[in-house]
Amino acid sequence: MLFTGGYIGTTPPPLPQDDRLRGVPALLRSIEHDPWVPKHRVEETAGLLRAAGLEVDVRIDPGDEHIITNEACESATKLLAALAVGG
Repeated sequence: MLFTGGYIGTTPPPLPQDDRLRGVPALLRSIEHDPWVPKHRVEETAGLLRAAGLEVDVRIDPGDEHIITNEACESATKLLAALAVGG
């Protein structure tokens, strides 16, 4: 789960060269005009995670605050509950 964040630095991190992350769920949430995390960084991070084989659920809501939304918390709770049942 990644709330209002993305990879750090000027270049993307290297991707794993195997399938160890294939199918792992990833939840990314952000705000369109977050003053700390640009929308493009969240989208780039989602793309990297997909390329590494993760099942990415990304949502960027309108707004201009650096916040975690109720929807993000609800989605995280659902994901954790699904993992607990499946695990």
